[in-house]
Amino acid sequence: MKERSSLRNSELLNPTQAAWFAGVFEIGASVNFNIQYVEGEAMYAYPYCQLVSKDAKIPNFMQNLCGGRIWKKGNSNLWHLGQSENVVQLISNISPYLVSRREICDAILNWENEDSEGRVLIAQEIRNENRLKPVFADDYSEIIQNPAFLAGVIDRLGHIRSLHKNKYPSLEIQSTNQQLLYALQKVYGGKIKVEIVAGTKAVIQGKDLITEDDSFKYRLSYTGTRKIISQALPYMVIKPYEEWNDSIRGVKREARNTKHLQIIEYIQSEMALFETGEIKKISTLHELAERFSVSYKTMEKVSAKLSIGIKEERLRFAYEKRMKLSPDEIGDIISRITNEIEMYKQGKISKLTTSEEWAEQLGNIHAMTFKKQVLGRLSKEARVERQKIITASALRTFSEAETLNFAGLIRQEVIDYQEGRIFKLKNNREWTDLLKTSLGVLTTMILPKIDREIIDKRTYLLRVQGNKNRKNK
Repeated sequence: MKERSSLRNSELLNPTQAAWFAGVFEIGASVNFNIQYVEGEAMYAYPYCQLVSKDAKIPNFMQNLCGGRIWKKGNSNLWHLGQSENVVQLISNISPYLVSRREICDAILNWENEDSEGRVLIAQEIRNENRLKPVFADDYSEIIQNPAFLAGVIDRLGHIRSLHKNKYPSLEIQSTNQQLLYALQKVYGGKIKVEIVAGTKAVIQGKDLITEDDSFKYRLSYTGTRKIISQALPYMVIKPYEEWNDSIRGVKREARNTKHLQIIEYIQSEMALFETGEIKKISTLHELAERFSVSYKTMEKVSAKLSIGIKEERLRFAYEKRMKLSPDEIGDIISRITNEIEMYKQGKISKLTTSEEWAEQLGNIHAMTFKKQVLGRLSKEARVERQKIITASALRTFSEAETLNFAGLIRQEVIDYQEGRIFKLKNNREWTDLLKTSLGVLTTMILPKIDREIIDKRTYLLRVQGNKNRKNK
């Protein structure tokens, strides 16, 4: 035996880094010997460590700590550590945290103090035996409590994917180390299934090979994922996708409940201001839904949480004080509308007051209430004449050239949306606000200028867009 200076006590890694490396090697990395032959006779042997990863962060991180070289092989990155001194230092540091790799690591540490012939014998013995020491799930019970070890396992072969339309994250780990996966399952739950059966033909690193061992996929539920990631996160090299933790059901429920409380507080404060006369109307459920960016169905659920007394009082305010007009008030408004039409015909005024403007002037009703309770009592002739005048007033602001120009803008928007240059179509209401015109003008004068095919496509896309918005809410 040849005496050599020992490198076992040289610290290449701190304990946290050593545990992380151990997790990487236990779940899937190579530790073995290379043997050099001359004319068929083994002359020299040396240990090496190797890892192949599609994500370059892991090989780069390992190279920065331990040295070695990185090659690009197709879509993968191969990290290879073949310098004997660095290999011995690395194995010496991570050996206390290893389980299935302990036997080969002990062989590498013994190899250090052997001469060339002894080194070849150790290498041949290891390569002729089973590559991994038989272990059981309980052998990992202590080491999987180390968060840095867990981080190495997840960084190496873990993949966090989103389930149920990006609501809940789920961690998946695929490896041939079945016992390590069983050990994790005992603590974090989840399911394990055979993903690739031994003897399956596969392309590995660009070569057609036959797998020697079964490969298993371990999938955790969102609760198990949250638990294991929360422990390993400070030591992970590859961080989960942004806001992964916010997508957990409990966190979302808490945020939703907080928003519901804010809406209830707003409703109560609004009622108090209305009762004292500081505001002239209270918001409908539709208006509240728009204010707080929630769906109308959500607003119905929130309003159901109000106490019976508050709900009754709100209904009384809404229907008695805000939505109903007395017969005298209705008669007075009808008289004013009739006079306004006559003044317009005589040229004394240039435009008529719209339903929205009437509702705003009166202060205690909505435009829809105005249309139902007031315009509904106008004579048919007066209603038709009034609508023609309002539409004609809006049309005066648009020449034929302007109408064609607006039609071209809407047509181009549909084309841009289909080709992915924009991600949202404006609906008819948004276009009327933008063009400062009425919905009647848009639908009767501008949209007919657009090709029928484009109009049909726009209608379909707006319907799909509306469905997506409702689902997101």
